[in-house]
Amino acid sequence: MTATRTLGLLICALFVGGCHVLGPTEPPVGEPETEWGPLAVVENTGGMEALAEGIVRIDPDCVWIGHRPTLLVWDTDRTRWEPPGRILFERNDGEIVVIENGRRFSMGGGYIQSNFEWVNAPNAGCPESHFLVSDVSPPD
Repeated sequence: MTATRTLGLLICALFVGGCHVLGPTEPPVGEPETEWGPLAVVENTGGMEALAEGIVRIDPDCVWIGHRPTLLVWDTDRTRWEPPGRILFERNDGEIVVIENGRRFSMGGGYIQSNFEWVNAPNAGCPESHFLVSDVSPPD
């Protein structure tokens, strides 16, 4: 195990609890035949830098964040759904973060309109406010 990976695991364990750095045996994020579960997913759009923070909620129909529910929209190239309820997200630096229900995260990205060509459209009843995720990090 490299010193960088060891340090990353130690930091996650000490400060976050819900952050995991995955090893090389994990399948790559964004494989073509991915099951998306309740994730709202679009093709790679990248680049926005707004901030959404709060508790991530994963239910059978939607994945959302915040006390004013905002639907999280995910990029096909950097996201994978892992049943029964985990999201694997590849950060800008290549680190894979595991997102689980009830954990607090900071999401980089931007608020968007719902006029995308959906790879996996949001279910009826999901929050009308949409936030396209371009990066994920546990808060300090």
